[in-house]
Amino acid sequence: MPDISAVLLSDAKTVVFTGTNYNLFSTGYKAKAFLGNVPASSVVETSSTQITATWDKGVPALPSALAPKLSFTREGDATSAFSPVYQASGNQTIDNALSVSSSSLSHSCSFAGGCLLSVSSKGLSSLLGYDSDKNFISVCDVPCIYSDSDSDDEIAKCRIPSISTSYSD
Repeated sequence: MPDISAVLLSDAKTVVFTGTNYNLFSTGYKAKAFLGNVPASSVVETSSTQITATWDKGVPALPSALAPKLSFTREGDATSAFSPVYQASGNQTIDNALSVSSSSLSHSCSFAGGCLLSVSSKGLSSLLGYDSDKNFISVCDVPCIYSDSDSDDEIAKCRIPSISTSYSD
């Protein structure tokens, strides 16, 4: 079975898995990588001992160190409930702590909302884009609607919600 001996956060978008027996699953299987249940956008076997996983919106920012998961599923069986999934063993962790360096509105926003709020934080976009019901930015206790098309791996953007006031209709 495949084994993970090391994981390396090589840049803001990439995690490199080093281990053994990755070539056992190079033909007829599809490799998948996850960090905090957020799937990687792409996974490439670079050798029998190395696999590179990329998250287009950045490696997910997490509250604490976590072990990424690497699995192999037989191609064509990915949607079957009975598909065999081979999980690489290992408990190497990545510390990609959530860190907000700045936040800003592009301009003032009315109570009607709709303006974009920018939050500078590497990997926050991956987290918000994966499960916006559980992961969101709150403005006045109301979820700010994540905008995938306006976000990238370093800046997450969301639309400010409308705020109810005594002056609202």
